[in-house]
Amino acid sequence: SPVYLVRLATYSRPEFFNPALVEGLGTVERIKKGNMTIMLLRGYDNLPDARQVVTKVLAAGFDTAHIVTLDSDGTIKRVE
Repeated sequence: SPVYLVRLATYSRPEFFNPALVEGLGTVERIKKGNMTIMLLRGYDNLPDARQVVTKVLAAGFDTAHIVTLDSDGTIKRVE
C-alpha cells in the first residue's frame, strides 16, 4: 500500500521554511530538485490521516499543500 505524504511547498531558499508551523504533524522531509527544495511531511498510512493534516497545514498558511506519494525512484505523484 502506498505511503502518503503532504507536500507543503517548494522553496528556492529553504531557510525561509518555518518548521514550527508543522510541529507535531509529521516528519519533515526535504527533496532537492535542481536549485529548488520540496518540503514534505511524512508519516501517514492512509488518506483520511493525510487529509486531516492537509486541512491543518492549509490553515497554517501552506496554501498549495496537497497529498502525494513517493515512488521508489523519488518521483513525486500528486494524489489529491
